[in-house]
Amino acid sequence: MALTSILLAFAAGLCIPLGMLGTPFPVVGSLFSFGAPALAVLGIVLGARAMGRARDAGGRSVAGLVGVVFNAMTLPPALGVALTCGAFNAALTNGNVQTSSSFQVTQGQGPTAGAAADPTLAPPPFAPSLLAPDAGAPVPEPVPEPVPAAPAHAPAPASALPPPPLPPE
Repeated sequence: MALTSILLAFAAGLCIPLGMLGTPFPVVGSLFSFGAPALAVLGIVLGARAMGRARDAGGRSVAGLVGVVFNAMTLPPALGVALTCGAFNAALTNGNVQTSSSFQVTQGQGPTAGAAADPTLAPPPFAPSLLAPDAGAPVPEPVPEPVPAAPAHAPAPASALPPPPLPPE
């Protein structure tokens, strides 16, 4: 377990730059960015277990201590890469991202996300027309409907309870 802990520290250390370099690539960047802290935490756990087993046997595990220290050193940068590069990669992977030669990035959903800038295409059916005569006019407030008054001889509601019985004499 101690050797595995040390190997996980090196694997987490390798995932940190691969996560940064893989940020532009949809799934690869997230895999390395979020994998680095997971490997570091797993290495800390395995190193601590190796140290505990060695202590129970009456000895010391220097390799387990080295694994815990190396993984503890890789954990803060791994978390930093996961929170910056990994989150950025996951956000861009989630939707349809289209770029143009003028370095403008359009993010949206559906196959026509970048078509909003193309004036030859018709607007989607839910979009208001810019050529409508009332475009930009304030929306009138709705007029409340009058509530009919109750008749003067309205019967008592059906849910009314009868009076309590009189005590016996």
